[in-house]
Amino acid sequence: MKPLFVTSVSDYSGKNLLLTGLGRKMQADGYRINFFKPLGNRPIRYQRTLTDADVAFFREVFSLKKQTGPVRRRTDSPGPACSVLLTEDLLERILSGGWKTDLSVRINSILQKMSAKDDIVLIKGLSRFYRGSILGVSELSLIKEFNWPTVAVGRLTTTGETIDSFLGGKGALGNLLIGVIFNYVPPAKINYLKKKVVPFLKKYKIDVLGIIPRSTSLESVSVGEIKEALGADLICGQEQTGQTIERFCPGTMNVESALKYFRKEKCMAVVTEGDRADIQLAALESNTRCLILTSRLYPDDIILSRAQEHNVPVLVVRDDTLKTLGKLEKLANHIGLDTFSKVKEAEKIIRTSVNIRAIYKKLGLK
Repeated sequence: MKPLFVTSVSDYSGKNLLLTGLGRKMQADGYRINFFKPLGNRPIRYQRTLTDADVAFFREVFSLKKQTGPVRRRTDSPGPACSVLLTEDLLERILSGGWKTDLSVRINSILQKMSAKDDIVLIKGLSRFYRGSILGVSELSLIKEFNWPTVAVGRLTTTGETIDSFLGGKGALGNLLIGVIFNYVPPAKINYLKKKVVPFLKKYKIDVLGIIPRSTSLESVSVGEIKEALGADLICGQEQTGQTIERFCPGTMNVESALKYFRKEKCMAVVTEGDRADIQLAALESNTRCLILTSRLYPDDIILSRAQEHNVPVLVVRDDTLKTLGKLEKLANHIGLDTFSKVKEAEKIIRTSVNIRAIYKKLGLK
């Protein structure tokens, strides 16, 4: 069994994107794969087991064997693909000194069971090497203890900052860092990375295994997925739940400015307070594909009638506009249970943008 640890140098850098595309390609190449997340941080009830949302997602994406057995009520034993799940209850036990578990022993036991039948185990980190320290281990300590070959993904913000992070990762991991991948790269930056940054990192014995361009289709999300992720009420446009949204715009300005902004920015979904009928009408006069009304305020009959006339779905959410926009940004940058529509696109973009053959070679695979 060959382990491959995938981490990132910041949150929402694209670990799920890489794991999705990489795992599906490995399966297509005939390898038996499994998924493991040592430190769970996203509790979810899945097949009668309290586990991590990423575990549930990848079991579905990779068509892994379904979990069976009785309901597990202990939050520190979340099933065979996650060694521990950090919930509020467990946090309280840790702070009060009532939780003492050797996670290294538990992780080793899980991996031993996997190794009997799997060629490759894809292991997902939480990003940043210090994560997990409250549990008595850290991402860094686990990588070193188990000698996991590691790939680090970096979302290109400023080039210098991302390079700094990769250099720091090399300093911490040494030869266990088998390569790095730049993600969310603007098309205009790709040649610059290839000609300037790749040779620079090579001097520090850091191999760039991929440069993934920014993709509007990967940043899009369907109306149905938005509804599920936000826990929203869909009060209009039920037949449009498959409509994809690539851009979210706040509706917090005056109506004249809003109308100009919506048309100029080609807003696909407008997020505004439920009592801002003026902004809602302005949005419906542009090319808006979805209205997301915040603060649990429902629209009046005129807005609802106009939305039905234009076949525009209307969602009502509990959170305020700022908090809703924050959730939508995270949703657009994440591939998980709420965004299955991105799986095929993820597979395609990883095959074309990542040197998977080089990864095989570094893992000692053909």
